[in-house]
Amino acid sequence: MKTLVSQALVVLVVVSLTTSAWAVGNKSGDGPLTQKSIQQFYDELDYQRAVQAYLWSIPSMYMYSLRKSLVDTFGARPNKNVPLWADLMDNETVMLTPNSQVVYVFNYLDLKTDGPTVLEAPPKLAAMLDSMWDQPIIDIGATGPDKGKGGKFLVLPPEYKGDVPEGYFVARSPTYGVMVFLRGYIENGSTANAVARMKQTRIYPLAQKDNPPGTTFLNVSGKPVDTLFPTDERLFTNLADLVQQEPVAEKDKIIYGMLATIGIKKGEPFNPDARMQGILKKAAKTAHGIVQSLFLAPRDPKAWYYPGKTWTLPFQTPNAFFEVEDRVLLDERTQFFYSAFGTSAGMVKAFVGKGSKYINSYTDKNRKFLHGENTYRLVLPPNVPVKDFWSLTIYDTETRAMLKNGTRFPNIDSYKKLKTNGDGSIDLYFGPEAPKDYETNWVKTVPGKDWFAMMRFYGPEQPYFDKSWQLNDFEKIE
Repeated sequence: MKTLVSQALVVLVVVSLTTSAWAVGNKSGDGPLTQKSIQQFYDELDYQRAVQAYLWSIPSMYMYSLRKSLVDTFGARPNKNVPLWADLMDNETVMLTPNSQVVYVFNYLDLKTDGPTVLEAPPKLAAMLDSMWDQPIIDIGATGPDKGKGGKFLVLPPEYKGDVPEGYFVARSPTYGVMVFLRGYIENGSTANAVARMKQTRIYPLAQKDNPPGTTFLNVSGKPVDTLFPTDERLFTNLADLVQQEPVAEKDKIIYGMLATIGIKKGEPFNPDARMQGILKKAAKTAHGIVQSLFLAPRDPKAWYYPGKTWTLPFQTPNAFFEVEDRVLLDERTQFFYSAFGTSAGMVKAFVGKGSKYINSYTDKNRKFLHGENTYRLVLPPNVPVKDFWSLTIYDTETRAMLKNGTRFPNIDSYKKLKTNGDGSIDLYFGPEAPKDYETNWVKTVPGKDWFAMMRFYGPEQPYFDKSWQLNDFEKIE
C-alpha cells in the first residue's frame, strides 16, 4: 500500500509534467510570443496563484468547515445547542487530532448578528477564542487574563468604536465569526466536575447583559459528525464564501489580489468558467500533495524534537501567529493547520507544570511509516514528566482524525492501570492483535490503514522541556 507521501510525490510529478506542458511559450531568443503561448503563460500564472491560495487558506478552511458542521449537524447557535462532549469525544467525531481524554466544547460567536458578545467563563477551564483565520484572540484559563479563576469576557467586532464598559476582560476580534474552544480535564476518573463547570458558561449579546438569556448545551458524545474541510477544488468555493463574510485585513491585501485573479473577489459571485475549473482542480491536487508532504516529512531540522529520533513538534513557531521578525513561517503554518486547529499564547510559552505540550511520530525507528497490519512496541521510560496526565492517541494518516478501529477510543493514557516493568518503564503495543499478557497496554490498529501517534503531556514538567526525559521510537515487532 502506498503511503500518503508516495501518493503526494506521484501527484507532484504528474502535475509538474502537466504544468510544464502549459509553459511551453517561447524562450528568450526564440522569436515573438504567440497567442497560444500567451494563453499558456496565463494558465500557468493562474495555476500557480491557485496553489498558493490553497496553501494560505488552510487554517481558515477548517474554521469554516467546523462551524458549518456544528450548525448543520447539531443546530448549534452561539447560546443554544452548544455542542458539549460530556461523555468524552470518540472516533465518531471526525475532527483534526482531538484528545479522547478531555471534555470539549466547540462553538462559535456571531458578532455580525449579535454585536459585542459576553462569554462568562467558569474557573479551571483551558480555553481560547480564535478568529475565522484561526489566529488567537484571547486565552481563557491559566494562561489567560483570568489566571484560571474565570470571569466575564467581552468580545468586540472588527473596527468597533462604541463604548467599552468596565468589569470585563476585553478582546477585539479581527473577524465577525469567532470560534470558541473550551476544555475541561477528567478528575478522579470522572468527567462530572468538568461537565458541571462547562455548563456554567454563558454566552449572550452585551445588549442583553441586564437580562441575559440562558445558554443551553447538547451532549453530542457518540453522535457522528464530520468536520473536515474538502481537499479538492471545492475548497475554493468555501474560501470564496468566507471572503464575502469577513473584513479584509491590511496585511492580506496582496493575498486578496492573488485571489481576485482566480475569480475570488469580495462583493462578487464566484463562478469559474470551464478553463478556471480545470486549473483549480489541478491546483488542488498539487497543493494537497504539498501539504501532505510537509505534514509527514517536515524539511526543517528544528521540527524534530529529540536529536536522532522520529518525534516531531506539530507546533513549530515562536508565537501563535507563526511570525518571526521578518517573515511568516509558511511551511510550519501549513503543516500545523493540516492536522490541528486552534492556537493560543499558552501553546507557545513554556509553562512548567501548566498547559500542555504535544509531539507526533509518523514512523518507526527505521523511518518506515506506521502500517496498520504491523505490530509495534513503544517503551515509555519511567517517570513521564507530567503534573496532570499523559495521553497517547493514534490517528488515521489520511483523515488526521482518531482511527476508527472498532473501539471508541484509540488511545492509551496514564489514567489506565497499565502493566509496568520492574524499572518503572511501560511497554505499549500497537497492532491488529493484542500481545499475550499485554491487553491493557495495547491499542488496536487496522490492516490497510496507515496511522500516526500524538503524545500529549498535560502539565509538562521540566524534564520535558530540557529533554532529560526522552520518548523512545516505535519498534516494529518482527
